[in-house]
Amino acid sequence: METQPQQIHQQYMFNEQKLHPEEINYPTSPASTLYSSCQSPDNSIDSYFRPDNNANAEVICSPRSRKYSTTSSNGGKRIIGKVALEKEKKPYRSRMTKVEMEALTEKEREDRKKNQNRVNAKNCVSRKNGQKDHMKTMLPTLEQNLKIVMDNNTNHEQNLLDIYEKVIYPEYENNSPFGDAQRFIEQLDYAKTEASEKVRVDNNGQLYDLEKKSDEAAQKFREVEADRGNPNIPQNTYASRKSRAKTAKELAEFTYKSKFLEVQIGQARAMGAVLENFTKSINPVLEDLRMKLLPVKIVYHGFKQFEPS
Repeated sequence: METQPQQIHQQYMFNEQKLHPEEINYPTSPASTLYSSCQSPDNSIDSYFRPDNNANAEVICSPRSRKYSTTSSNGGKRIIGKVALEKEKKPYRSRMTKVEMEALTEKEREDRKKNQNRVNAKNCVSRKNGQKDHMKTMLPTLEQNLKIVMDNNTNHEQNLLDIYEKVIYPEYENNSPFGDAQRFIEQLDYAKTEASEKVRVDNNGQLYDLEKKSDEAAQKFREVEADRGNPNIPQNTYASRKSRAKTAKELAEFTYKSKFLEVQIGQARAMGAVLENFTKSINPVLEDLRMKLLPVKIVYHGFKQFEPS
């Protein structure tokens, strides 16, 4: 019996003319193995990512699709959608290899270690001084923000009390929405106190921790100062300790003060929100009396926004 290749060979023999082997179209099996390439372009892996030219076709977003992927990697960059986020580049730091370190003498190793310590200490001092300078400039701005909020709240509240006492209560008397003028003041004060207290309680734990750290840093500075003139402590060592302790004390103190001011501002703005809500309740009454409405929103002109600490 003739084998399949022999039959195929005879099929292309005509008038004793042979075809070249590359011209013979041997049939292949439609099934491909796990590691063989697919014979049909439509079933190949490349067709999986081939864009569909049919505009009306429904887009299927496969989790494997490169075309519709929302997160991928490109040359060390993290791609989210079509926005590339550059990785933060750290400053180059030269390091000696193990062989180079072993080749150093004991003195050379000690000198290298001391030099690295000096560089690290200098960088640490520079960083803390930068933080301290930032705090120094931020505190006056926070104090000014607090004054702006409190002044605007006071003006808004006074207008609210005047309109209620001089217009609404005389017109409605016992039918006034909040009772007499004194009763109105009491309800307003209670609502303001409740809003302010909520802000204080929410931040009380953090304020306590910052105040404690500030007190501990101040105590540490006093202990270092007490070593002045100690013959067992070199002068340069004492000066370095004092400088570090002073910087730590000032940073802790500035951090606590800035947070304390932020909480006070939050309390003042919470009370401002209460005033706005009372104004919303009063304006419909003024509208019935055909009176000019009070501005509901309190605008804090000159207020500078800071990131929360």
